[in-house]
Amino acid sequence: MKFMVHDATPAELHAACVDNSVTWMHRIVEAGGGTLFQEDGLHWAATWQPGREITALVTRPPESSLRGRIDAIGAYGRANNVDIVSYWAMDAAWARQLDIWLCARGLRPGGRPHWMIIDLAAYPERSTLSSEYPMTLPDSFDDHTVPELLCYDPGSRHIRQALVRMRPQRVWQAVWWRDGAPVGTASINVTEGDLGIGGIHDLYFLPDARTPGLGLERFDDLVEFARGLGIRYAVANAADEAAPLYRVMGFRSLGFGQTWWLPRHAAQHAPDARQVAFAEAIGEGDLSATQAHADLSALDDRLTNGMTPLRLAAHHRQPGVARWLLDRGASPDLLALWELGWKDEARELLTADPSLATRRQPHSGKTLLHVAVERDHPDLAALLLECGADPQARDERYHGTPLDWAVELRRRRVGAVLRGRPR
Repeated sequence: MKFMVHDATPAELHAACVDNSVTWMHRIVEAGGGTLFQEDGLHWAATWQPGREITALVTRPPESSLRGRIDAIGAYGRANNVDIVSYWAMDAAWARQLDIWLCARGLRPGGRPHWMIIDLAAYPERSTLSSEYPMTLPDSFDDHTVPELLCYDPGSRHIRQALVRMRPQRVWQAVWWRDGAPVGTASINVTEGDLGIGGIHDLYFLPDARTPGLGLERFDDLVEFARGLGIRYAVANAADEAAPLYRVMGFRSLGFGQTWWLPRHAAQHAPDARQVAFAEAIGEGDLSATQAHADLSALDDRLTNGMTPLRLAAHHRQPGVARWLLDRGASPDLLALWELGWKDEARELLTADPSLATRRQPHSGKTLLHVAVERDHPDLAALLLECGADPQARDERYHGTPLDWAVELRRRRVGAVLRGRPR
């Protein structure tokens, strides 16, 4: 196998990361019997098991033609009863225009993939510690049932088994064990050629198998295997809370991507064309087009993605459109005002109606205090607490308090506010 072994530039490493991610999607689709579509700058797939999903990867800056392809993908999903649609921009620098088009069609921004790379040539010698959890690379996964681990989940194990049995083999499933039972997994996806690297995907350990320390001895096994293949560079998508651990292991940041998700309840309904045009005009900050497509009697109605026009204007950072909406009768929205930087108006609104501090968000059941944690707004959290927000309120999906969220999301400044400490 041929791999990238020279001292690569950041641009080359990012291109290799994109290539590995695209190849990973292609292989999963092939293993699971899905349908794959390839176009310039866009790779998308429909998979039918374990769920009916469409996943689209945008691999270069979007051109105007992509807008129509987004509509075509939506129509394909509705015709095939797809439950979930997701888009991935492989570089966050491409996200702004995509965000306008996708939000207008019902999708909502999701997490940001954090692409991190490690040069295995610079990785230190193997730890002298013996791992409590030995690693193997099995090719059969029917001897255990552990739904949290994809290769031992009855709904997806056959796909993982097909992946490792493809020939020539380019995917391996690492499994870590404790007392004869699997407690952690990671998929290793190898790409070849000038952009050839190793990709670490779906790394997961059961909660009770996570060590209080760094657990670097577990990573040693992966490094030894990759080096044995001749791999120099390996890439991973690190969740926000995992990035510090990856850095300790020797990874460095290549940058971020951006995701968007169309929820199940919206995937089967075509967006209204006028509403799409209205939402796009808001996103573009085009006041004339906003006026042309607006229904002044429905300025508080939620758009396809669940946002009101005012909140969408705040999301896209369009203060001129937001002010026009307010002047035409849109109801003030505390979070929108805050995110537009109009904090005095937000305080006045909360003072006039303190019940806003305890009101729950539709669909998610989050309070505004949860949202302040999620978006890392310590000043907003402090204001909400002053006005009677309940720090013990639990959201209706994860049943966590705002402090639980702050701990999970590593929002230290907001966590300090919730604990009553200086920031």
